[in-house]
Amino acid sequence: PSYSCTWTQNLNNWAYVQINQTTSHPSVSFYEMPVQLKFVNATRDTLITVNNQRNGEIFWINPGFLADTMLVDPNLWILTKNRNVQRLTVKSTTQNDIKIYPNPITDYLKISMLNPTGSQTRIQLFNAVGQLVYSMDKKLTGQDELFIIPVGRLAGGGYVLQVSNDKNMLVKKVVVR
Repeated sequence: PSYSCTWTQNLNNWAYVQINQTTSHPSVSFYEMPVQLKFVNATRDTLITVNNQRNGEIFWINPGFLADTMLVDPNLWILTKNRNVQRLTVKSTTQNDIKIYPNPITDYLKISMLNPTGSQTRIQLFNAVGQLVYSMDKKLTGQDELFIIPVGRLAGGGYVLQVSNDKNMLVKKVVVR
């Protein structure tokens, strides 16, 4: 197989890695196998093995430092034609960068949390009279998060969304259609 990987790191040093594999011929199926990734900077490096089970698989990896390079199969253990790696630009340079979309909402409310701080987050949705209609607590590791909240069964109208952790709180009005 040939590998084409993209990666980036958030401010918490968590690396987002997507591994794409192209086989030598369309008649050949995907090769499930361990793939070693080496993260490197001027003073440190670490080798992490992921179990690549499908094409386009995404991994969140914490190498423990800010890397400037990622190598795929650095010890050349996989018989492959190519090992292409592309570093993507950082999605956000702001701690606790929270995006809420779409608004108005029809089926699912999405909350994107980039570079989260704190150890836990709480998401609460209140109706117009202040009743709690949805609540979720989630431990945070430092990797970027995407929360998807089903709202299709809620009555149409205005709601208040509260996203908080032990350091910050965001309150936003949302509309359910």
